[in-house]
Amino acid sequence: MNFLKLRMMMSSLVILPLIAGCAKQTSLDLGGQKIIAPVPPGFTPLGTSAPKFRAFEERILPPGVLIEYYLTDHDFHDVLNGHSNSRKRFLSIMMSKDMYGRDFSEENFLGAAYFRKYVEGKTFDAGVAASNARKKIDAEKQGVSSHPALDAKWLGVFIDQHDAAGVASTSFTPINGDLTKLLSLSVTVRVKNRFIQLGCGSVINDDLEIKPFEDMCSQWAQNILKSNPDPAN
Repeated sequence: MNFLKLRMMMSSLVILPLIAGCAKQTSLDLGGQKIIAPVPPGFTPLGTSAPKFRAFEERILPPGVLIEYYLTDHDFHDVLNGHSNSRKRFLSIMMSKDMYGRDFSEENFLGAAYFRKYVEGKTFDAGVAASNARKKIDAEKQGVSSHPALDAKWLGVFIDQHDAAGVASTSFTPINGDLTKLLSLSVTVRVKNRFIQLGCGSVINDDLEIKPFEDMCSQWAQNILKSNPDPAN
């Protein structure tokens, strides 16, 4: 066995435990800082494969810089084939415009985590109302129908660990004339001294689907952290 093959085998043995449950990974630029982002099983990163679809999603996502958007493997192929069916699950990695390219200290993260855990729930209803108002304005500008979040419910914190804090909520959204229940998860992560926001969304039919999807999103956050060790350590 030559040296190159041995080195490749040893590298795979080191990386494999760090990205358990993720068969693929991509390199992402956070404004001068690169990270490795493991891709959860069953999903495909959109990348530059469908520019028009990506631009559409950027308009309806919360304000910020869209680093990457993920579709299920099935939906990814649908989008590439020009189909516009409603999608059941999606993931995103975003950054605030103010923090793009800037360091995010541990003290900054503790402040953000405190807000997520103890303040955000108290302002949840006002935040939903503001988001619905923004969606309505954007829809009117684009000449399309608005899809407001109805009967939104705060579920609270589902991940609280070093460098990651996540919250969950549900709402109903009118799609094709029917009310669809959507589970929305948002995780603040500090990785390589950068601030990123993970978004995990799923259509659900039963509340029993909430915990497994939270576990998947939580594992994704942990895999990203494990694949990008703190430079100080």
